[in-house]
Amino acid sequence: MDDAVERWLAATTAFANAVRLCTERPLTPDDVRLSRRLRNQIHLVQPFVPHLASAALAEEMRRWAGLKSSLLRLPVSGDQGEGATP
Repeated sequence: MDDAVERWLAATTAFANAVRLCTERPLTPDDVRLSRRLRNQIHLVQPFVPHLASAALAEEMRRWAGLKSSLLRLPVSGDQGEGATP
């Protein structure tokens, strides 16, 4: 299980970039897509955290899980403004 989580961490964006996605507004359409992808991936990996052998790896995943609720906030730059249609 640890190997799979380590591979995900190696393949995903940097933690600092994920934090940026949680705080920077407005997001570009590409950032919204990345934010959605990260939120979905964290959601899939999160149930395995209690089964990880490495305490450090589990703690790293808890940091990522802490970002999940802040991902996907809108508006998207250029797409949401006065007079914009939904």
